[in-house]
Amino acid sequence: MRAFFTLPVLAAVVAAAPRPQDIDLDQVEQAADPVLITPPVDVVSQVVNVAAVTEQAAAASAAVYADPAVNDGSSSKKRGVVARDESPCAKQPKGSGPVATPDTVEAFLALDKLSVRLVSILS
Repeated sequence: MRAFFTLPVLAAVVAAAPRPQDIDLDQVEQAADPVLITPPVDVVSQVVNVAAVTEQAAAASAAVYADPAVNDGSSSKKRGVVARDESPCAKQPKGSGPVATPDTVEAFLALDKLSVRLVSILS
């Protein structure tokens, strides 16, 4: 029974063994020393020029509402995108399958073709 637990532990120890990382130490030694940039500590006060909030808002809104540089619609044509009516309440085309007439909730719930199809799918 001990061998049953010992084998996975041994495999985990072998898997966790360090492996060489292939670091080129010559390049590491030739690299320049890093330059540390820290904030000044001997400054009594400092004035920082920041754009006014209205200027920032105007620049952001101009960037958002600007027309794209090139938009000839070729990417839409390649993907076969079809323009739709912009209104979210526009009548959508009918899908495949049985359609209730008149197009009401009650007529949809009373449609026998959907009930038969659902029962055949579930069984």
